[in-house]
Amino acid sequence: MLSQNISQYPIQLLESALYTTIVYWSVGMSSANNGGRFFTYYLILVMFTLTLHQFFRFLAAIASSSATALPIAGLILIIMVLFCG
Repeated sequence: MLSQNISQYPIQLLESALYTTIVYWSVGMSSANNGGRFFTYYLILVMFTLTLHQFFRFLAAIASSSATALPIAGLILIIMVLFCG
């Protein structure tokens, strides 16, 4: 389990880097502060990605089957979007 999580980190970092590079500049965010804002945005996005990945992995581990885990994950995701924005 631990090795599977660690092996996914480079892929998640690369996906986050590609997404951040495209989205950050496409929406016209600031390039001031010598890229400090860009890397702050990237760091927050990576932490969010890793946290959600582990959260859904936790739900899969405690659920008895995928038929049980999917509705629970969907409901929790809807609640998070509703209250977090």
